[in-house]
Amino acid sequence: MAVIAPVLSTLPPPPLPSDAEAVFDAKAGASLTAQVVMVTEINAALSWTATQVNAAEGYKNAAATSAGNAADSAALAGQQVGLAADQVDLAVTARQGAESAATNAQTYAAAAGAAAGLPSLAGNALRVLGVNPNELGVSWVKALPVTTGKGGFTLQVNAAGTDYDWVSTGLFHIVDERASGVEGGSGSTSYAVRTLNTVKQNTIPGASLSASAFTLPAGKYRINAKAAAWAANRHKLRLYNVTAASVAAVGVSCGSATSSAFNVYAKLFVELEVLSPTTFRVEHRLETASGSNDLGRPCVFGDAETYATVTVQKVA
Repeated sequence: MAVIAPVLSTLPPPPLPSDAEAVFDAKAGASLTAQVVMVTEINAALSWTATQVNAAEGYKNAAATSAGNAADSAALAGQQVGLAADQVDLAVTARQGAESAATNAQTYAAAAGAAAGLPSLAGNALRVLGVNPNELGVSWVKALPVTTGKGGFTLQVNAAGTDYDWVSTGLFHIVDERASGVEGGSGSTSYAVRTLNTVKQNTIPGASLSASAFTLPAGKYRINAKAAAWAANRHKLRLYNVTAASVAAVGVSCGSATSSAFNVYAKLFVELEVLSPTTFRVEHRLETASGSNDLGRPCVFGDAETYATVTVQKVA
């Protein structure tokens, strides 16, 4: 805040010897009156000055006290810095001691293992201890790989038996499904395509069904198929490779007497590998074909009639 010093009032013009008597008397009276006022103003100014001097002395003393306190704080801070440095040194010493203890422990463990007949740890990172094939000792063997899982895949030993691979697996289930009471249809005395019209489950990427033929992507598969025949005498299934124009597999021989009142299912199982997308179809041959019930007689229970089913399991 700004400090305003007191100011003395300006004196009137003093009387001069050259002034006329009346002028001289008037100036002298005014000058005497102003001098009386000036004495009061001088005393007030001196009092104000003393007050300012005392205040300045107080500020000086306060500043000196603050400086002393700051010096004390600086000294304490220096002591804290020294203590912190000591703690750092202690921490470093403790870490070095722990590292030394760990190294010694590893050395002792290796020595104890060697004394017990255990193989060396060196060069066997991420391996596990296993019993030798002759069951007379132990050795380090390869463990399961440390890897991130893959949804829809399984971990399998590779063909060489030397490592593990993530393998895509899945299930493809397709059927010939009709409304309740609908017959399976007429058969043939030569191999004819079985109807497959409904996908019940498909977890094999790239697998599909179209016009009773199913396509599989490259991989290894187990294929189970079965299809009904009624009063057909001897009958059999086969799996036909449409892409290669060849028979991929032939099912078991079976029979359904013409006097039979039951559906009898021909069956087929095969495990195969395809190197590129390949299309297959299931074919059925009957000894006797006589009508619309040849490929299955309905139950008429109010739910779906199923006359053929194919299950494909991807194994690699």
